[in-house]
This record gives sequence, C-alpha cells and structure tokens, in this order.
Amino acid sequence: MIILRSFFRKRTTRIYVLIFSLLLTVITAILLGKNYFLEYANNVYCGSHITLYASEDITDAILKQSNISDVKKGLVYNIDNDTIIIFDDKSLEVNEIITPKYIDDTLSDISLDISGKSYDFHIADKKGTNNYFFISDSLYLELANSYNSDYQYIIYLEDWFKVDKTIDNIRKNISYNFDKDIITFETKTINLDVKPIIIIFNIVTIIFISAFLITFVLSIENLLLDEKKISYLYCCLGYSKKLVEIITIIKVLFLIVLAIIIPLLISSLYFLLIV
Repeated sequence: MIILRSFFRKRTTRIYVLIFSLLLTVITAILLGKNYFLEYANNVYCGSHITLYASEDITDAILKQSNISDVKKGLVYNIDNDTIIIFDDKSLEVNEIITPKYIDDTLSDISLDISGKSYDFHIADKKGTNNYFFISDSLYLELANSYNSDYQYIIYLEDWFKVDKTIDNIRKNISYNFDKDIITFETKTINLDVKPIIIIFNIVTIIFISAFLITFVLSIENLLLDEKKISYLYCCLGYSKKLVEIITIIKVLFLIVLAIIIPLLISSLYFLLIV
C-alpha cells in the first residue's frame, strides 16, 4: 500500500493520469456528439423506407441482411386497371380495411374484386397517398396462400446513414434478378446535412484515438523504465523478483483504471445534468 501511495504521489504519474484522462474525455465527448447527430438524423428519417419489387417471396433473405429493422410484404394486385398493394394489419377485423386518403370521403364501405372474388369491407381508416391497402392478418394470409403475382417489400432500416451500403448488400447477397430498381423514400427532410458532420466526427475520433494509443505506449514504456530502476531497490530491500513484477503490473493497471474512471464520471455527470 505504501509502495502504491508513493507511486501516485510522483509527479510523472499524475502527468500520465492527466494526459490519459484528457484524451479519453475528448474521445468520449466526440463519440457523444456523433451519437447525438446520428440519433437526430435517424429520428427525422423515422418512417422512411426502401421499396423493393420481386416476383417471389424473399422476405427471409431480406431479414438476414444487416441494418434491417423490419420488413412488410405487400401483395400486388391489378384492380380495374389500377395497381394496388395489400398489406396486413393485426389491429383490423376480417371485414375491415384501411384505404388511401384519396378514396371518396363519403364512402364508409368498399368492395374489392381480388383474384376473381369480391370482398366487402368497412373502411376503418384512411391514411397515406400511395396505393396501399391494409386488411386483417387472417384475410391477408388467405390471399397470400393462393397468391402468384409480384410482391412489394417495404424495408425499414436501423441506421439511415447506411442506406447505400444496405441497398448494395441486398443486391449482392440476395440471389434474385430484380426487375425494377430499388427506390428509397424519405418521408421527411433534414434542414441540416448531417453526413459531413459525421465524417468530421469520424476523422477527429481516429486522430484522437491514434494520439491516445501513441501516448499510452510511450508513457507505459517510460513508466516501465522508471520502475526498472526502482525494482532494483525493492530487491535490495528483500522483495522477490516475482513480487516486484506483480507490483509493477498493479501500478500500471491502477494507472489505466484511474485514467478511465475520470472520463466515466464526467460522462455520467453529463447524462445526469443534461440528458
């Protein structure tokens, strides 16, 4: 204990702790800033999606791709020379339907001729301007089991900054020749272009992490050189060589732990006082 106390009283030890803590604090602040802008952008893009057309069921293959949060499979029908896409909605009863907003407001009921069979629905709600219709999951399953036409997939992402990479992965990893291009829809727009900010954050993070690693290696080398001189004195005082090595390792670990604790305390205060 006395040995450790004398180690932390040394001016060089305090300098090492200060340098490590400052660098780690700056890195933590950069990562927090980057995370803030990422969350901001992804919240704005909430509801945005990718649409994908295919003539076969590739739902499982899409879900296996990275950065996919959810997939909705729509059944494409041609009704009265108009293409509509039918999705399922678990909140609906068998005789209920959600239609686009362009359906006549005076209508409370609607009939659809699907695959030669007429279905009568009560309009539960109207939303969106696309040709998207939502029916109960049981009726949707009944239609899907006898379905033999195209599918339209609505794909939601976890991170919209990886949209281009996700599209490339879908094209590359799914063994299907897509008839139509993948189209990305952004339901909202961002007044602030976040991508250049994220790039700057990434560059600055790499610079500071590199600086930390270089400083860490050089500091540990200097620390071991200093301890090598003191180790001789410990051996003269009767300490075994193995015990001296253990003491040196403990000193280094204590130094690292102390340097990490300070940024953690600062970030904890940030979340308690600001977030």
